[in-house]
Amino acid sequence: MHVSRPVQELDATVPFTEYGLDSVAALHLYGDIEDAFGFSLDPTLAWEYPTVAELAGFLATESAGSLTH
Repeated sequence: MHVSRPVQELDATVPFTEYGLDSVAALHLYGDIEDAFGFSLDPTLAWEYPTVAELAGFLATESAGSLTH
């Protein structure tokens, strides 16, 4: 996802949609996460975890779970 703001100006509690995330951008975002971390993610999770903070919490939980299996 490309956001035309410096990362310092992003708020982890602001919904992705306020930064312009749409379904196409969600596919790109989740593809980048899958490539970087090896998770297989459903792009609809962006709507279930609509902020950076919520998504990060979910990913942390998922990664912790994959380490114990």
